Amino acid sequence: NRIVVMGGPRLLTGERDSIRVEYWDESGSHDHMDKTIEVDGTSQVTTIIAYYERQCEKASFQTGIDAFFGNYWSAAFFVGGSYHLVNNDGFKIKTGARLSYGFGQVKLGDVQNNDQFFLIDGQKIYNEELRLTYKDNYVALSLSVSIEKRIAGPIGILASLSGNVAVRTKSMIQFQGVGSLPLGAEKAEPAEIALNDVNLHLTRGGERIEKIPLNYTGASVTVGLFYTF
Repeated sequence: NRIVVMGGPRLLTGERDSIRVEYWDESGSHDHMDKTIEVDGTSQVTTIIAYYERQCEKASFQTGIDAFFGNYWSAAFFVGGSYHLVNNDGFKIKTGARLSYGFGQVKLGDVQNNDQFFLIDGQKIYNEELRLTYKDNYVALSLSVSIEKRIAGPIGILASLSGNVAVRTKSMIQFQGVGSLPLGAEKAEPAEIALNDVNLHLTRGGERIEKIPLNYTGASVTVGLFYTF
């Protein structure tokens, strides 16, 4: 058994877009936000992977977390395995596959309170501002090839080249009150509501779109350490 921690660059594929975001809350004063956000096209982000691995003679099984950080960020839980193509005196070459379930998010902006409260799905939020965050859930399949070498007792180094394809399964908006509260008002818990149930308009090039085109498909080159126990 062992613990593995890796990191490195990940290249995400896509086209750069300018997305107009318009939102109205449900209160009588219809607090409003109208802004444009920039979504990166093909871009490089930093990825970090940590997992537990159970090894057998010819194969290994893994479970862990895979995250990346850039203009937006993502984290995913995965299960997977690998097959040992070469296993010779502490040196290994392996090919592997992982199935992930994760989420990604990007901040849309803050809405100014123009009356007493915001009204979100029947809940009153009294803060001076309302923060909107766009979130996706997705599933992904990753394939990889890696090399590794034990260097000192239970410690070793490894490097991996991997590619993944992701499919989004659900999109939602998180609402959270930020800023000061009126005297005596209670802080409301953040609320997450399905994108289709929110009074939100997304447009690109003058045409309505259903989701913000965040990218989770790409390729990674990672290096790291493992500790065997």
